[in-house]
Amino acid sequence: MITTGEETETQQHRDQINKLREKIESTYYQVTQITIDNRPRIQKLQNMFKLKVIMKTANEAMGKILDKKDLNITEVNHLIYAAATVITKEINGIEGYRLQTRRSTTPS
Repeated sequence: MITTGEETETQQHRDQINKLREKIESTYYQVTQITIDNRPRIQKLQNMFKLKVIMKTANEAMGKILDKKDLNITEVNHLIYAAATVITKEINGIEGYRLQTRRSTTPS
């Protein structure tokens, strides 16, 4: 079966949502092991287009996570922190979503 560009793009978007969901869920379990007082601060991110794209994808991933769970307020707090941690890593190019405009860090 041949897929159109739109179908491929939709599948890629679903794949991105699922990948981000898996990262958030993985980070969530790490976060639950840290008391709120001992969590590292999350870097404040600038309001840029890339952030908006990742936030939209993260919100969709969070919706999928929340559909499967019945969380109390503490667990929701952990989940939000986990999502913020993953988004920060994504924006900073630590994982996935690498910025296309980033210059090489190797010396010339």
